[in-house]
Amino acid sequence: MIKIFIDLGTTNIKIEIYKNEKNIESISKANKDIYFDNENLFCAEKLFDFLRDFCIDVNKKYNSNILIVFSSAMHTILFLNNNYEQIGKGRTLIENISFDIPNDKKELFRSINGLVNSSFLPIYKIKYQTSYSFDHITTLKSYILYKFSGKKYIEISDASALGVVDCKNLNYSSEILDYINLNEVNLPKILTKRRVFKTQINNFELSIDLGISDGAAAAIGSVTADNEVSLSVGTTLGIRYISDSFVDTKYKYDYCFPIYNNKYIYGISSSNGGNNIELIAKQMNIKLDEIESLDFSKCKLLDVDIYFFLERFEQKILNIEDIKIDINVLYTYIYQLFLRISNYKKIIESIKGKTIILKATGGIFNNKYILSVAKKILGDDIIISNKDNLSVIGLIKIVQHW
Repeated sequence: MIKIFIDLGTTNIKIEIYKNEKNIESISKANKDIYFDNENLFCAEKLFDFLRDFCIDVNKKYNSNILIVFSSAMHTILFLNNNYEQIGKGRTLIENISFDIPNDKKELFRSINGLVNSSFLPIYKIKYQTSYSFDHITTLKSYILYKFSGKKYIEISDASALGVVDCKNLNYSSEILDYINLNEVNLPKILTKRRVFKTQINNFELSIDLGISDGAAAAIGSVTADNEVSLSVGTTLGIRYISDSFVDTKYKYDYCFPIYNNKYIYGISSSNGGNNIELIAKQMNIKLDEIESLDFSKCKLLDVDIYFFLERFEQKILNIEDIKIDINVLYTYIYQLFLRISNYKKIIESIKGKTIILKATGGIFNNKYILSVAKKILGDDIIISNKDNLSVIGLIKIVQHW
């Protein structure tokens, strides 16, 4: 059987084809080339057409039945009519939106869904959606499953990402559903254990596994020991690990959501990651790879917290136009970034009760100066991973062992 691992990422779709446990093809395409528009909204039907044609072509090429396994960016949402057809455009994490949500509601729902509650969460897009009426809600992966098989299911991490799941009892929260005027009949059935759906397409057997969220898949794929924790520093910043039980969220920036087999992903996130370095470098008219050639020997740490991007919690952000951007700002932010990571590491160590190793990924670690700062602050407790597409590695582990 041919196995196709599909990572529906925030900006790209990555596909790896395996035969006899060996990777025989890898493909990467921008979402905007397939199903996204310029506002980062999407048409799920276009993605389904692409995947259907892709599977048919793979079957013709290798003359084999196919298993497809998904990972996907969290917080996608589709509004559907009674015929399960998409209404309007699909919504994503990275669309430009802002809602005025009462703090008491955010805190209440956070105690239920375990997430950092802000306007990126689909529950608020449901609450404040007034352009059209709808009959059903689903996510991108679950819509693809329905189109292939007619089955209306959603895996637990995808359901949690909607913001409507009670993270402790693993069911839809009636309190949150009441707030957004939704009923369980409007939503797919939740899967708490891995399940493979079989269907026929073009005279061959197609099996579909909804997999897991991309962050959870990457966390599973990056670590090999209990004391290892996944760290990703890309546009944003994320540190996370797999827990055998629910972890209480005590900080503004942490979260905990369920995955298969009564396990959880606990993590800490920040909207201020490598994006600030890119922004500062752009203002200095330098490229990222030119940073390591700069002379930082006479730089001074500034007495200001540098956040240029609004977090999913309240904090003061700087206006790029209000401060003088120079090498001291760059120097300060790089140090602050890894001091924050060090603080996040201490939080997780206090929860796990042991010293942890950060398995880190991100293009910024290719920069020798940035890597030197990371090593200076974190020492041997950070290891840079050179593995590609950790989400796929995580999916392979799930298929083999879960």
